[in-house]
Amino acid sequence: MAKNKIFPVFIPNGGCRRRCVFCDQHTISGVSRLPSAAELAALIPEDLDPDTELAFYGGTFTALREEERLAYLRFAHDLKERGRVKAIRLSTHPSYIDEGIASELLSYGVDLVELGIESLDDEVLEAAGRGCDEETVYRAVDALRRAGLPWGAQLMIGLPGDSREKDIASVLKLLPLKPRLARIYPTLVLKGTMLETMVREGSYRPLSLKEAVAVTASMYALFRRARIPVIRMGLQPTAEIRFGSDELVAGPFHPGFGHLVRCRLKLCQMEALLENHDGESLRIAAPKADLPLLFGDGGGNIAALREKREISIGEGKLPAGTIALTPAEKKKHDVFLDVLSEEDFLTYYTKKDRSDFCI
Repeated sequence: MAKNKIFPVFIPNGGCRRRCVFCDQHTISGVSRLPSAAELAALIPEDLDPDTELAFYGGTFTALREEERLAYLRFAHDLKERGRVKAIRLSTHPSYIDEGIASELLSYGVDLVELGIESLDDEVLEAAGRGCDEETVYRAVDALRRAGLPWGAQLMIGLPGDSREKDIASVLKLLPLKPRLARIYPTLVLKGTMLETMVREGSYRPLSLKEAVAVTASMYALFRRARIPVIRMGLQPTAEIRFGSDELVAGPFHPGFGHLVRCRLKLCQMEALLENHDGESLRIAAPKADLPLLFGDGGGNIAALREKREISIGEGKLPAGTIALTPAEKKKHDVFLDVLSEEDFLTYYTKKDRSDFCI
């Protein structure tokens, strides 16, 4: 699936009626204030690819003052009408979506609304200061669906009161609603947020990077099996959110978080393939494009496998996502002892509790 080209316009905390315990959009986006309607035109480069989507992120778009909201919508609609961008998307809080707002967005050519759902567990939502509950999310989704407006889900893991079981449950509740896409963000502790205070007081412990990768991998597998694209895992690095930044107090930050998640799933797939092949010197084959995921970040996957057995990894003529076992002997690399497609693996992986399956 081709990756969408998105040109983001950040409206940090614009329209937000409350501050969630984790949130500092000024730090996350690297933008200090909302652009005025007059300033929007200067933000759009002349050579912008017309195949790009214009996106409003970082605030509660549908809770902006009406004058401000309509100015943004008119600007975006004009760009789309003139062929400068191909689509419009925005993110917002589920509490500020109803049929009237959905109709308004549709009339201005909005193509997709990303809902900051974070969790579908009421205790987690309350502890995070979201000011909404599970039913609020369902009402927002229903309003968007009635209007015929596609929507996406933004989820967070590692919030106060959260658990792996609650994160998985949130995904399972979302799948029947059929979001167009999803994002998964591990909770980071940013300077000046309530979470920083909670960490200092010892009332909150952020996930480790290993924990966050493992939980996200399980969620990603469920979405992928349902053919719902996960277009982002982990926050985009910025000047403020990076290793060694004073603004990043704690939490599972990694600039290649999504790559780590995909590597972990590929490790799980290799382990599943090897389950019934003990004591043999084997080679795992995969399409060339998949080999970096098989080897893992810094060669971590192959190192973990070699702690248990003699194994090698190499290229094989196989469909994307499929891996196969061959004898280690060079002359027998085209002899497949076992084959595991990505689809079969995801079915196997998501039908069981696989929390301890991978190394």
